[in-house]
Amino acid sequence: MDKAFGLIWVSEESCWWLRGLVMFIGVLRPPPQGWGLYQSPAGQASWGRESMGRTCGYMLTWGTYGMRLQGDERGSIKKGKKLEACGGLVRANREMQSGAAVRLGRSQKEVVRAAIVDCALKAGERLLAIAVQSNHVHVVVGSGGKDVGRIASRLKNAGYFSLRGQGFEGKLWARGYNTKFCFDEGSLRGRIGYVEGHGE
Repeated sequence: MDKAFGLIWVSEESCWWLRGLVMFIGVLRPPPQGWGLYQSPAGQASWGRESMGRTCGYMLTWGTYGMRLQGDERGSIKKGKKLEACGGLVRANREMQSGAAVRLGRSQKEVVRAAIVDCALKAGERLLAIAVQSNHVHVVVGSGGKDVGRIASRLKNAGYFSLRGQGFEGKLWARGYNTKFCFDEGSLRGRIGYVEGHGE
């Protein structure tokens, strides 16, 4: 038991069985509000309470549809595991796509950015930084005790419906999102600086 965080650390290799156990227990009895699997400062999976005075914010990243497929040479993630470059996997995923890959134009990026900022403001979220690129989005949010998944879904939907209102059709975002938690003010400032300098 780590006294600083009140969490039980587990290695990345053993994380799969812990996730299965948590899912099974969750079916029988949902965990208390704020408890779940989170990433430790060292990148390890951990089970505990997210809001313990240590998580001061996080960076969310999600991509546009079809722009970074599993097996991409730039790296890709599947179920929390980083995949190596694999041309065959990229081709197989491309053949299964149900629509064209999406690359946002300048005006579309401005619309999406405005929609996300407005959504965060109305939801009472502390949006500390945002960068909307042609093929992905970064946002840094200050922790407020709310469910990260719901916040990510809300922000993604805001961007999607803003473009849909202007005639956009089809899929806009890739499935899911990536979360990088900040456990101190230094790491939070680092994430903010990264996003603010992340221009095209």
